[in-house]
Amino acid sequence: MTASLRSVAALATLVVGCTSTVSPPLPMTVDITATVLTRDFQTAFELDDPRLTDVREIPAPHFIVQREVDGGRLLSRADLRAMDTAAFEGITLVDVASGSRVQGDVVVGFADWTGTHSVAAEARAYAYSFVPASPLADGWYVLRVDVSGWRPFASSLRMAVASEHLVRDTDIAHVRIHVGALPTFWATYVSCTSNPAQPTINTACELGALLTESILDWGATTLEVRVDGSATACVVGSDDRSIGCRLAPFQIGAILDVHFVSDVVTAPDGAHDVTQHFAFEPTGTGGEYVYVAPDFGIAISDGAR
Repeated sequence: MTASLRSVAALATLVVGCTSTVSPPLPMTVDITATVLTRDFQTAFELDDPRLTDVREIPAPHFIVQREVDGGRLLSRADLRAMDTAAFEGITLVDVASGSRVQGDVVVGFADWTGTHSVAAEARAYAYSFVPASPLADGWYVLRVDVSGWRPFASSLRMAVASEHLVRDTDIAHVRIHVGALPTFWATYVSCTSNPAQPTINTACELGALLTESILDWGATTLEVRVDGSATACVVGSDDRSIGCRLAPFQIGAILDVHFVSDVVTAPDGAHDVTQHFAFEPTGTGGEYVYVAPDFGIAISDGAR
């Protein structure tokens, strides 16, 4: 090794071994959240959430995905154009009956299903809208949102669906919509309160079946509940969108069997008799809620081309 090279090597060793008193700069992050503003298991295809229509002036009915970017690193125009392209390719609408994609376009902005834009909403946030090429026939559809193409530009990528009030670390969401009125059973809810001194034991619980839209006459609808295999007294009371009952206290982790039968309401697949079996594992705080929605239309939409 020559003298000059030895000097360079010694200097490199000295630099590596030094301890700096100046903290290194924090890494520049980009957090991206995609929020599907269309409500899952929506029938009659109506937007009935006043928080969205009043605050954000979102057009209805719609297939809209809002994009929020937050962080210390600014994305380049090329990055933003690439994200647009990924959204254009990843947002699709699938007809459940035929299993095929609906012809249409993904446009930038807040537009209803006729393509009419909301200038007021677009002044507040950035979004993409799917606009069908022709009016949709009555039936079930799945809005499939895949923004995995945003991964190269994000430190973290999360997905939210407006009706779930949850944000998940995922890049794919499915939202099911029925064009035309069709009161449909779509989920079971459990709401419990617990004693802070005994957090695994609930002091009071309510369980019920949720519908996709209001109904005036429940007909001969019944709801039967078993907790850990034992029949539980269930005095059924109802409003115009749910039917439920109060239950005796039970422990977190209890196995619930719910049997819903109706002559006027069906499940998404058309069944009048629905049975659900699941362990109660609350995910919220305060009044605990657990939603167990049927896995309807997702596999069909994932396989659509």
